[in-house]
Amino acid sequence: SLGSQKKLPVLFVFHGAGGSENMFFETYGAGRTISEATRRGWLVVAPGQGLLGLSLSVSDMLDNLQHFADIDRSQVMLLGHSMGAAQVMRQMQQDPSCAFAAAALGGGSRMATSSASTLKTVKWYVAAGTEDFGRGGAMQLHRSLTAAGVTSEYHDFPSVEHLVIVQAAINDVFRFFDQSLADNQATR
Repeated sequence: SLGSQKKLPVLFVFHGAGGSENMFFETYGAGRTISEATRRGWLVVAPGQGLLGLSLSVSDMLDNLQHFADIDRSQVMLLGHSMGAAQVMRQMQQDPSCAFAAAALGGGSRMATSSASTLKTVKWYVAAGTEDFGRGGAMQLHRSLTAAGVTSEYHDFPSVEHLVIVQAAINDVFRFFDQSLADNQATR
C-alpha cells in the first residue's frame, strides 16, 4: 500500500566544467553512479550548471522536488566532481543542514569554516587521483574541514587522473554513503 512506502533518500550529483548534467548518466564509469543509487532506491537529481555555478540551492530544489516525489529531507547526500566539488562546497556553506553527507572528487579548495559548528553534523568524503590536477584543491578542502573539527576522510587513488577519479572512487563513495546513511538512521 502507498502508506507503507518509505520516503526516498536523495542524491544530488554535480558535474564538472565542460560537462553537462548527463555526465553521471552517460560517462563517469558508464553511469555506475546512477545504477548504484537506483539499486538502493535513492532518487538522483543531476542539475545542470554553467561556469558561474547553479542558481538554485539544494533546499530550493528539495522544496520543488517534494511536490513530485515522497522524499526524505533528512537523507540527502551531495556528490560533486571538479567544478561540481566546488558546487558541493558552496551548497554546504550556504546551507549546512541541506545534506548529512557530502563527497567531493577531484576538486575543492579551502572551506570557509565560519559555519563549522553547523557543518560538524555533516560527514565528508574527499578524494583525488595522484595524477589529478584537482588533487591540491581536494587536499586543501579535507585539511580545512578537519581543522574545523568536521568529519572528513581523504583518499588518494594511485595513477588516476582528473577525468577518471569518479569511476575509480565510485565503489568507495557508495561505501561511504551507505555507512553515513546507516549512522544517520541510527542517531534519529
